[in-house]
Amino acid sequence: MTNRRGVRFVRNVLWGFGGQAWSMGLGLISAPYIANKLGADLYGLLIFAGYIASFVIFLEFGMPQAATRFMAMHAAREEWREVRQVFWSALITNLILGGLGALLFILAVSFFVIRWLSVPEALLPTAYRIFYWSGIGFWVNMLTAPPMGICIALQRLDVVNRLNVAITSGQTLLAVGLLAKGFSVEHMVMGNVIVQLVGFGAYLWVAHRLLPNWGKPVWHAPLVRKLLRFGGWISVGSIVTPALLNTEKVFLGRLLSTAAVAYYGVSYNLVSRLAMAASTIGGALFPLFSSLQATDPVALREANFRVSRFIVLLLWPLTLLLTFWGADLLHVWMGASYAEKGALPLALLAWATLINAAAWSPFILLQTSGRPDIPTKIRLVEFFLYLPFAWYLISWLGINGAALAYLFQMVLDSVLLYMAVARVYEVQWRPVLQSLVRPMGSILIGVLGVWGISEVGLANASSFWRLGVGAVGVGLVSAGALWIWLVEQPEYAVVREIVGSFLHKAKLRQS
Repeated sequence: MTNRRGVRFVRNVLWGFGGQAWSMGLGLISAPYIANKLGADLYGLLIFAGYIASFVIFLEFGMPQAATRFMAMHAAREEWREVRQVFWSALITNLILGGLGALLFILAVSFFVIRWLSVPEALLPTAYRIFYWSGIGFWVNMLTAPPMGICIALQRLDVVNRLNVAITSGQTLLAVGLLAKGFSVEHMVMGNVIVQLVGFGAYLWVAHRLLPNWGKPVWHAPLVRKLLRFGGWISVGSIVTPALLNTEKVFLGRLLSTAAVAYYGVSYNLVSRLAMAASTIGGALFPLFSSLQATDPVALREANFRVSRFIVLLLWPLTLLLTFWGADLLHVWMGASYAEKGALPLALLAWATLINAAAWSPFILLQTSGRPDIPTKIRLVEFFLYLPFAWYLISWLGINGAALAYLFQMVLDSVLLYMAVARVYEVQWRPVLQSLVRPMGSILIGVLGVWGISEVGLANASSFWRLGVGAVGVGLVSAGALWIWLVEQPEYAVVREIVGSFLHKAKLRQS
């Protein structure tokens, strides 16, 4: 990548990290209060509604990804009329598809709530209302995708993250405030939908500022067919992927209870914050890879190499922290019962997330190359292997079996994606692996030393102090190792340019 592209990409990633860190902080602070205020059954039901929403996302038909890809390609060539056509066609199509998705979501309530979940009878009316409002929220999210796509296509992820931070903050603070005032969980879900509507309006306003002169709304049928052809495999993948990612949670609700979903969901949601780091990088990669596909294949391969390595080294210390100090974290954050039931699942899920994150760059590479069929075909194969395997492990090992099944699926998925990219692009992964051995080994040795000191010297200390020592130790060890082994000359140039730009802007503000 050139320095200019590298700087833009790194800035987008940093904005993404900032937004994710803020959202994660809010979640860490608010989750214990919300979970304890609602109780395990209601909190598990709320989590389950989110899982069901991910199953009906196939009704997007891949439109958000397809629209963003084509808008990015047209914007790179300054073909603004075509960008507007893509935007309006996607918005009108999503208006229709979102309504169908909301209806399907609501119709699914009777099956999932009454026939599948072990919901206490007293909570059934509440469960219905949660699902109804969640369906409306799905519709609003569909409408938000096209204006958000304009921001992403123009590589203005700083704007996207600012708005997402505002929306997430509004939803979290409103939820906590409503529960504190004695309102019910239904009012909390309604409040979330209202904040989503405000966010949709904000995205429309910002998109109009970035791309003025929209013209009259137009629905271009040939263009929609083109978008749907590209998004068709993505749509199929959007059915299979949520099934792969959430099936073990559905099985937990069926075989055990909604309380088991809550205990597992807390650990899963925690490690999903780690996955958000990789997805943030993936979000910045999508418009970048789309523009590089036709202009600079050499830079495309170089970017894939550097990003794959960076993601693994970024999440490696966090994976070790959750492995060795996960029980302490859950005890401090959620209490003794969650620590007792969720420590082992947390460790297994952390490793699964690391392995899955390593495959993000190859996944984006295949999608932007016009081969979204490959990841979908891979996951179709995985699906038929995963279902019986997950059912068996959960029946046998309960929550721990769910985490183990998830780990198995992530390993299989990543191996197959890397094999596919190696075949399509003739990419050699040995240099990536060789560049990871020394930094990962150095961090592992250092973290084992910190863990040994923590176990011996702080055996009788509270979970808070053990976690604090572990976090500081892992942070120092990792920072030193990454500075020695990760940063190469091209990265130095990008860092210097970003720091120089930041200092220059600071001086301008002072003057």
